[in-house]
Parts: sequence; structure tokens; C-alpha cells
Amino acid sequence: MDILTVCAFSLVSLCVVVLVRQLRQELVPLTVAAIGILMLGYLLVSLSPVLAFITDTAKQSGLGGYFSVLVKALAIALACQVCAEICRDCGENSLASKVELAGKIGIIILSLPILQQLLLMAKEMLQ
Repeated sequence: MDILTVCAFSLVSLCVVVLVRQLRQELVPLTVAAIGILMLGYLLVSLSPVLAFITDTAKQSGLGGYFSVLVKALAIALACQVCAEICRDCGENSLASKVELAGKIGIIILSLPILQQLLLMAKEMLQ
């Protein structure tokens, strides 16, 4: 990922949003959402080497199952955060809160099997 590319894209996007705001105010939320999605796509592509490295390291350590849950939880958190910020940019704070709540519930549901294993291990240790 080239941070200068991200900064340049952000500045050009800012100019576009300011221009759209002056010409057609009603298109600003759509413009901001589209720019956010484009930037997110670029950032996700840039993350693939990092995820590959972390996945290989997790496989070598023998913690692949736990690691996959961790990566999925991180993906849920990031996706919900980006979506909530786009909702806030469009003036929909209530919807943003619901997206964040859905993400938290999703992470809890995702982590239930690990919690179950942890409780079984604790039960075995106490016996």
C-alpha cells in the first residue's frame, strides 16, 4: 500500500465532494459512500500480503482454528466500522448504531465455539 496514493486519492475525493456539494447537494451522500467503498476496496487489496503472512504463521503455530475466528472477528469489526462511518457521513446516526450493534452480536456469535471449548477445558481441569 502506498500511503501517498491514499492521501492523493483522499484529497482528490475531497475536491469532488466539495464540488458536488456546491452543484447538487442531494448527491453528496452517494458520492461520499462511493468514495468510501472505492477506498475500502483499495485498502483490502493492500492487506492481502499481511493476511497471507499471518495465516502462514498461525498454521505453523498450530493455532489455525483460533486464528481464523480472530481474523473473521477482525473483518466483521472493520466492515461494520466502515459501514457505520458511511452511515454517519450520510447523517444516519441511528442506522450507524444498528450496524455497530449487529457487528458486536456477530462477533459474539462467532466466538461462542471458542468460549464453549474454554469452559470444557476449565471443567476438565476442575475434575
